[in-house]
Amino acid sequence: MTYRRLLMITMALAMAVLTAGCGDKSTDESANNGNPPPVWAFTCGDEHVLALLDDNGALLVAADGVRRLDHLESASGALYAGPADTLWNKGDEGKLTRAGGPAGDCRTSGRQRVLADAWRSGVIFLAAGNEPSWNLRATADNLVLLTPGNPPLELSLASPLRPGTTHIVAGNGNIELQVRLGPGPWLDTMSGEPFPLSADVTVGERHLHGGCLYFPPPGMGRIRAATQE
Repeated sequence: MTYRRLLMITMALAMAVLTAGCGDKSTDESANNGNPPPVWAFTCGDEHVLALLDDNGALLVAADGVRRLDHLESASGALYAGPADTLWNKGDEGKLTRAGGPAGDCRTSGRQRVLADAWRSGVIFLAAGNEPSWNLRATADNLVLLTPGNPPLELSLASPLRPGTTHIVAGNGNIELQVRLGPGPWLDTMSGEPFPLSADVTVGERHLHGGCLYFPPPGMGRIRAATQE
């Protein structure tokens, strides 16, 4: 399999999970309150992984790739498995088995609180990068870019944002910002945390590169919620 084809398959896999069940649902604060975040960040030994949940399973994002895991019945907790990887968790603890190796203990990382807070505030899309450090968050209609030494740049989206959009445009009449999504995973070299997709941001003459993710729509991740009742 060629490298180009592998990248195309990886991006298609990520988009398939991130857009599953989108329909005409919108993401807002009232819809997200009361629902568990459908994105979970774990530290498993020295490895950081991300799990994006839908009603059929999970997308496991690690430094070495993006993999689809199916939801399996479990006597306790939530269990997701693919051809080579298995993820089990209950609450803030879990176990990850990679390619038939021994199961490693996992715990939710500090990144989990950031993701949960963003989800509950109505964020649909999140991107970040380093050198310089930057952070971008978007709701259905607005976008905010944070960069060191600059005030927050708040812009209106050119069109309502839907999960799966690969070219995002925002502006305020004087400034235009564009985000183009690419294949992943993208690894934060400072923290070691992976993102399922890469992102290239252009605003004026500035160019920023990093990783990004879409939060699955409200109601996704019900499997995980049910396992904790």
